[in-house]
Amino acid sequence: KTAVRASRSSLHSHLRKSLILNDDVMLRATPARADSDLERTVFVGNLDKSMSRKQLQKAFSECGKVETVRFRGITPDKMGLPKKAAAILHKTHDKRDNITAYVVFSSAEGANNAVRTMNGVQLEEKTLRVDHAAKSSGNESSHLSIFLGNLPFDVTEEEI
Repeated sequence: KTAVRASRSSLHSHLRKSLILNDDVMLRATPARADSDLERTVFVGNLDKSMSRKQLQKAFSECGKVETVRFRGITPDKMGLPKKAAAILHKTHDKRDNITAYVVFSSAEGANNAVRTMNGVQLEEKTLRVDHAAKSSGNESSHLSIFLGNLPFDVTEEEI
């Protein structure tokens, strides 16, 4: 009976964090980011894949106090290797030479400074693309941008 109670308790705890759609599919509920977090966050594209968190944090600290750095767009060199492990171990696909990141500042002013001063800057022989992570204000035209997908790993942003 004790084991059943313990397993029920852990199951109820798990169910509070997840939503079961049917017997096979389970979605994890994650809290939405606050608007203030998005106002303080910038997207950084075309980073060299050898860039470390400390290097990126140091480069962006000139714009304001950096709270966190999250790397994205990492392609592991081996199937089955988790992306987080590939980032930590620097075991990325040899034909992929760039990654992306999100940098969160302690204030929206830091994020604004980063977009103004770091966009287009050369870092580790790559031209950075820095933009606000928040949804656009509506001033930009959707007719001026396109999405390119399914490109080979060895295509660089400079070539496009």
